[in-house]
Amino acid sequence: MAKIYNSGETAASYVIDFTVGWSFGEPQGEEVMNKLIVALLSVLFAMGSPVQNHNKVRRGPPPPPPTLTPTFQDDFNTGRLSSNWVVSNWAAPGSIAKVNNGSFSPSMIDMSQGYLRIKLTQSRNSDGSVTSVGGEIQLNKLFGYGTYVFKMRTSSTSPTYNGSGTSVSGQVSAAFNYLPDANYNSVTEIDAPEVEGQNPNQLSFTVWNNSDQSDHAAFPFYGSEDAFHEYKFQWFAGSVKFFVDGTLVYTATQNVPTLAAYPMINHWGTNSIDWGGLATPDVDRYMYVSSFKFYAGVAV
Repeated sequence: MAKIYNSGETAASYVIDFTVGWSFGEPQGEEVMNKLIVALLSVLFAMGSPVQNHNKVRRGPPPPPPTLTPTFQDDFNTGRLSSNWVVSNWAAPGSIAKVNNGSFSPSMIDMSQGYLRIKLTQSRNSDGSVTSVGGEIQLNKLFGYGTYVFKMRTSSTSPTYNGSGTSVSGQVSAAFNYLPDANYNSVTEIDAPEVEGQNPNQLSFTVWNNSDQSDHAAFPFYGSEDAFHEYKFQWFAGSVKFFVDGTLVYTATQNVPTLAAYPMINHWGTNSIDWGGLATPDVDRYMYVSSFKFYAGVAV
């Protein structure tokens, strides 16, 4: 007689008990027994090998990937600007003699709302020219290859970080990195992005290496002045990848710089039909930054 029963250790742990007896001839009985053994083994393999089942280890879901710690981070929420930043107090881009007298002033930097706020003012002079006063901060550290992440709300007329406001002509708000030569030409510059007052629904991404410009990319985007968005670039040898709210929008592969540069954020006035737009005097405007992070040598 042959019996199969569960040993009780696992659902697929079975024991075969053969107590054999037959009343027919020896060869015939042996053939019947061999067929029975084959059939029983087939049943066991269909259920799963007892040895394999004993060795199985129950595992839960895979652990989440480790969280990377930024090499540098500033959330601009302490009520004062960190000493890691240098506040500009000199002439601004966009200055044109007898057209626009542009400058950066520390008085345009405000931290009272738990965010970095950079104000811009424009006024009309008696000779018809414009005086533009904006703000700029520059990190006092040089960073090279890695991932740069800015969260900001670009220029609008809202004096509060969450208020309603519109974008007006005559300004540029930007997050970028920059390394100049002795004549303030760009050795390294990655604009990520720049937003012009005359084209508020367009993000401009540009890479410069020794004043040679990469292919310029203008990415249509609506609402950068209405709310905070994440602007990120990954800079490595031979390429710079630009992301908006986690989506890759442009990859630059020409004239990619190699030398480390200073992360910077600025908001400055223009009075030009070519870049930034004509001035809008007597209308104050503001840009806001909630955080900046840098991850050295890794793509995040």
